Amino acid sequence: MKTVILFAIVGAALAAKFPPQEQQFLNQVHQRCQANPSTYCNEDLLKNLGNNRDNTQVGIHMLCMSKGAGFQTQNGDIDKNVLRSKILMVIRDQGKANEITNKCGVPSGTDETTAVTMWICLVTNQVEYIPEFN
Repeated sequence: MKTVILFAIVGAALAAKFPPQEQQFLNQVHQRCQANPSTYCNEDLLKNLGNNRDNTQVGIHMLCMSKGAGFQTQNGDIDKNVLRSKILMVIRDQGKANEITNKCGVPSGTDETTAVTMWICLVTNQVEYIPEFN
């Protein structure tokens, strides 16, 4: 019985979703980035972000997303307060949220590389902050 309860709790934690208004906000950010020819990216590349992390257009698009979501400022700096606030929407444990923030909120080369690396890190750490693709 204890095993069943544990699996139910773990399953619920892994399936945690962002509030609908946050998902709508993220979808709008994605649509704005897709509407701009300079930040547009083929969604098939974005759906497989890990394998396309070095694609120039993926980096440009993810930087647009990162700035639009508030993860990076207009000059490319990471805003850890915004990053943490988004993580806390699905990770209720403050210590775990801080750990993920510190792990994912690290500059890594260019602003574009930082954006891609940050988004991959979030998904890898069960923070599925991703838009709905067409």
